[in-house]
Amino acid sequence: MGLIGELVVKITGDTAALNKSIDKSQKRLQKLSAGFVKAGKTLTKSLTLPIVALGAVSVRAFGKQAEAEAKLNAAIRATGKESEISAKNIGIFAAELQKTTLFGDEATISATALLQSFANLNEQGLKQIIPGILDMSAAMGISLETAATLVGKTLGSTTNALSRYGIVVDASADDININVDVNIADAKNIILDTITGTKIGTAITQLLGFYNATPVDQPDTVADAATQDLTGADSVDQTKLEADLTSCKNAINLIVDRLQELGLIA
Repeated sequence: MGLIGELVVKITGDTAALNKSIDKSQKRLQKLSAGFVKAGKTLTKSLTLPIVALGAVSVRAFGKQAEAEAKLNAAIRATGKESEISAKNIGIFAAELQKTTLFGDEATISATALLQSFANLNEQGLKQIIPGILDMSAAMGISLETAATLVGKTLGSTTNALSRYGIVVDASADDININVDVNIADAKNIILDTITGTKIGTAITQLLGFYNATPVDQPDTVADAATQDLTGADSVDQTKLEADLTSCKNAINLIVDRLQELGLIA
């Protein structure tokens, strides 16, 4: 019992140093824990939160794309054009337009779905009309959905939804009467038929003007080549030669006048 008592006494006597060591260890652990918490908050703000935000944006963008594609597929099915329209091809077309317009491909796909639901076109028709709808939306300051709806309703019914914007479509006569200026962007061409050709003006009473000239009707014939006889050039009849040259000069001047009236020359 003497040895045991001595051991108990010794352990009891040494506890002060042990407690002091434990206190120091606890304080170090607390500082280390606080450091971990601070580092965790910093990482959350500078790394975790941006990653989460980026993921949310990506999810939303993917959701809009999927929603637009679903609308297009539904419009194709509703109009019975599954065999004539490839939604994949329309998606590729929209992605190409995205490179040269202000509209994302998902917006173009959604507008195509609206157009198809009203106008019931084939794939070629959609590809021909959609670029014009994008231009119309940008030029007139209306939403892409509004532009697609207006054009779709106009093409797909006898109701001219574009009339409020000064565009009158007479479907029965295959004519489009436009009551506003039409601006064609640089590098955009007017493509005409190559089989039967395209007429600009169908009556001599219609008025035309070029390069800001006042429009006029078709000019009358001002010179007849058959009457411009220069046989006097081989003759010694100087008087006749001068008269013939004067007649040709007058005819040329008249032609120039008519071209100037049309605005074709300055």
